[in-house]
Amino acid sequence: MNVTFTQIPQNGASYLQPAIYEFEFDAASEDTLIRILSTEGEELGRKVLHGSHTSGRTDIAPYLRQSLSHEMPSAGDEATIIDTNCHRDVVVEVGGVESEPRTFIAAKIDLSQHVTLLTTQIDYRTMAYDEFDTIGFVNVDANPLEVVITAYDKASQTLSSKSLYTNVLMRQLALLITPKEFGSKVKRITAEFFAKGSLVGTIEYEIRSNLTTAQRIGWINEHHAAECYTFPLRKSLLVEATRKRMESMWGREAAALESDNELKIISAYEPQKQTEALMKILSSPKIWLIRNGQPTAVELYTDRVLSAPCEGMGFVELDLRAAEKGEKLW
Repeated sequence: MNVTFTQIPQNGASYLQPAIYEFEFDAASEDTLIRILSTEGEELGRKVLHGSHTSGRTDIAPYLRQSLSHEMPSAGDEATIIDTNCHRDVVVEVGGVESEPRTFIAAKIDLSQHVTLLTTQIDYRTMAYDEFDTIGFVNVDANPLEVVITAYDKASQTLSSKSLYTNVLMRQLALLITPKEFGSKVKRITAEFFAKGSLVGTIEYEIRSNLTTAQRIGWINEHHAAECYTFPLRKSLLVEATRKRMESMWGREAAALESDNELKIISAYEPQKQTEALMKILSSPKIWLIRNGQPTAVELYTDRVLSAPCEGMGFVELDLRAAEKGEKLW
């Protein structure tokens, strides 16, 4: 029996949307087995097309989504490019005949662009000396993609500059960047992305000290890429008031549980684009509290995010709860 694939998804398509394969047989086929395989031969899923057919179609996206697992990286000592493991290299086997291999990714991107940055935050950001940031991206066809990282002192004199290169195509990658690589004099950092010699995006960081109440949060954005942001304020007074009230009503043990497991944080005043990005944390499949460069899973305590606009700027308030019972958040 001959099988002809009449439709297969485009290379680099998102598996968070339908990934339809259509095929035809040269003769009627009975109860045809369809297998979804990695290019290494691992079976990711199977189904049977029951009855007698001369053609058929199948959506393989659900089989690819079930293996998706997000992780927030830990801080490194220097800038590096990491693979986020959000791609799937697959073939579809119908009646023993395999399709052409295809690479699927989580993010839905414009495949006509050489490079797409997978970030929803504004391009000008702040970061403390001992923090790190991640910038997700997909290299569609830039060979190689160059990332130039430049560090400046308080007089805007260049302290150091380095270039990173990658030839990896159709993968969700991320730039991991940390100020401490460049020494204690660093006050500003730029990360510039070049594709085929042309600048396609720049992220700039102001390096400054945090307030003692600051909390850095990591989450998965709408492109299924990791992002980070430091909320400068912790509403410990509100939590403390709740704790004292509980202590008077129910005893010290109940009050301690409330204070350990809940954290109320407030962003800085930010432009609308930034507050919109922070509000979308509500729909993130995973959220982390990042301390000393190490992420700890947390959960949103409420089902809404409060935003308070003021003269074109606004702030976002989040309520977090420890993902594990008994874990202290503040």
